[in-house]
Amino acid sequence: KNFENASKFYIKASEKIPQLTEFYQDYASYMRAWSEIERARYYHANKQYGQAKEHYENAASLHESTRRWNYFSQNYLAWAQLEAAEALSRAEQNREAIQLFLRAAELFRESKSTLRVAVDGIEDVDEKDLANRLIKALGIREEYCLGRIALEEAKALGRQGDNAASSSKYGVAAKRFQEVLDTIENEPSFTKETKAKDRQELMPIIYLCKAWQMMTKAESEASPELYLEASRLFDEAKDHSLNQEAKLLALGHSHFCRALDAGTRFEDSGDKRLYVSATRHLQSAANYYLRAGFRTASEYAAATQRFFDAYIYMTDAKEEADPEKKARYYIVAEKVLEASIRSYSKAKHPAKSRHVRQLLEKVKEERELAMSLSEILNASTITSSTTSFVTPTPSEESAVGLERFENASIQASLIPPKRQIPVGEEVNLEIQITNVGKQAVLLDKVEEILPPGFEVVAKPSYSHLEDNHLEMNGKKLDPLKTEDIRLAMKSFDDGTFVVKPRIIYVDTNGHQMVSELEQGLIEVSKTVLADRVTTGHERLDNLLFGGIPKNYAVILTSPSCDERDLLINSFLEAGAKEGQITFHVTTKAAGIENLKEKFQSNLYLFICNPQAEEILRNQANVFRLKGVENLTELNIALISALRKLSTPLKGPRRCCVQVISDVLLQHKALQTRRWLSGLLTEFRSKGFTILAVMDPGMHSLQEVRAVLDLFDGEISIYGKKENSHIHRFLRIRRMTDQEYVESELPLSKENHRRTYNEAQSIRD
Repeated sequence: KNFENASKFYIKASEKIPQLTEFYQDYASYMRAWSEIERARYYHANKQYGQAKEHYENAASLHESTRRWNYFSQNYLAWAQLEAAEALSRAEQNREAIQLFLRAAELFRESKSTLRVAVDGIEDVDEKDLANRLIKALGIREEYCLGRIALEEAKALGRQGDNAASSSKYGVAAKRFQEVLDTIENEPSFTKETKAKDRQELMPIIYLCKAWQMMTKAESEASPELYLEASRLFDEAKDHSLNQEAKLLALGHSHFCRALDAGTRFEDSGDKRLYVSATRHLQSAANYYLRAGFRTASEYAAATQRFFDAYIYMTDAKEEADPEKKARYYIVAEKVLEASIRSYSKAKHPAKSRHVRQLLEKVKEERELAMSLSEILNASTITSSTTSFVTPTPSEESAVGLERFENASIQASLIPPKRQIPVGEEVNLEIQITNVGKQAVLLDKVEEILPPGFEVVAKPSYSHLEDNHLEMNGKKLDPLKTEDIRLAMKSFDDGTFVVKPRIIYVDTNGHQMVSELEQGLIEVSKTVLADRVTTGHERLDNLLFGGIPKNYAVILTSPSCDERDLLINSFLEAGAKEGQITFHVTTKAAGIENLKEKFQSNLYLFICNPQAEEILRNQANVFRLKGVENLTELNIALISALRKLSTPLKGPRRCCVQVISDVLLQHKALQTRRWLSGLLTEFRSKGFTILAVMDPGMHSLQEVRAVLDLFDGEISIYGKKENSHIHRFLRIRRMTDQEYVESELPLSKENHRRTYNEAQSIRD
């Protein structure tokens, strides 16, 4: 009832707090499952195994419907099969019972495998401990089922009259049950209470199996001594039995074996004192069976006793010389045999009834005993019944996870972000945190909230980002209150990214606690359009959908900084490494000496510097100019190099013009504009894609505009000051008639070098 009430409470809670509907519904189903388990245990205790089976099946279905506890489902399916097998066993349907015990063993084994996989992902300490103990218990339960299979096989063999094989199987069953008990006793993780309970349940079963083993062996060998040993073992089973019914049945079995001992010796010796002893024990056995409610066994004992009486009368008749007295003995024997037949029929043993009926007919015809007493004295089919068993119930299982509501506890869920986004597009990440405990908590931080390669666009005002962790600065969250954390972010890298945040929080006693969230996936895809020339910078290429459009002239506006120089070097090396004709017009060669030495044949260097003669001597395709004062000299050098290029055009060509600010300072806007206009036209006609570089901070706004107007596109690098540090960003300002991503790209020397090296390794 308590579990049902708890389930109703959680359903109401799910209605009051919609964002935790799934969480509370899980608990509601879990509580209903435990209500079903308790019902199953109740019906099991009352030996209503069919109803117990149904409730275990309901418990399995409810566990399966939960996200948190679905790995327990197979365990309860196994218990359902075990209950069904128990019902068949007690109905003496041995073959059918064997099949269900086998299925239960398979389900316990499968449940063990499932739990082994699941246990590493269980966060709750108590639940994890339960799962680990249950893994060990499941192996034991599988062995118990195998023991029951051996027991059912032994019973079936006994009914077939194969006492030797039956005895052997009882021995196998006893050994398996003893091994199960030894494993339980030696398992340190099981509690004393669990061990005591299992010991109480298994000891009677072990002694009963040993007794049945000895009894069937006695029948096989017609050994009075073995019947006595079987009787002693039944007495041991009685001492370990848990209820009065089981004790009475064990006593009945013990007296029946003593009767068989006396009967066997009576058959050999004819000593009527042994007959008296046998009938006395049979009467005791019948009385104990009757008191235990085991009426069929009582009738069986009574039938056997009457058969003994008939045997005595038949013996007396054979020894009597007076015909009249002989006839009276036979008549009495016939009446007693008829009573024996009725008792065997009531005991539901038609085979015994047929044997005695055949004997009766022969007695009537020949007035002689036609069969041996030993053929009817057989106890295995009546005493080897599992009715007296107190069978196991789930001992390691317990309802866990409820204590979290009494203490500080949060339930957090990751609202699945958009699964697929293009490079540079914003995606919103939302985490809902609800305090489901009875104490307030302080939110410390959310770890691993930012996947590698992502940049934060917006975050909660009370928080700050440190590496990829969101510091929450001890934000208080009262019981049953919810905090929504919304983070806007974007990535300039393509690929599949895992989002698996972990929330660190503190209770009122200062204890740090952790809540792991289920992971989410974000797929960032890049688009590569045709006729694009890579910049050598993967993130910039992603913004440009593959690179600068072929034959475009694009200007990079940037102050002098490492990020700008790295981007220029990336552009040059990407072209030279791919075998493209690459021109570089610059005032200095510092930083590209190694590049020029590596790619002498297709990297053309135009150095406009008064000390040009001292730079890169003895290198092919190096043009040394005294500066930018004489633009005609520079044009002649460029045109001369262009004319030497092979025709027709083989693949893309590229040029980086890094002297625009120098030319603009020397020649002002008008002449610079004329020079650039002619230069760009000439390079386009030769199949070049141009990246020009200018520092806008060195010129007036009017001069800058005069230059920008000549280009097809503009890329800008600029700085922002944060906490006394300058952070560099890149943005594509325009790209005429072309698609591109307008997002701001954060730059850093370290990230740029890593991106550049990764791109180079891919090209290699």
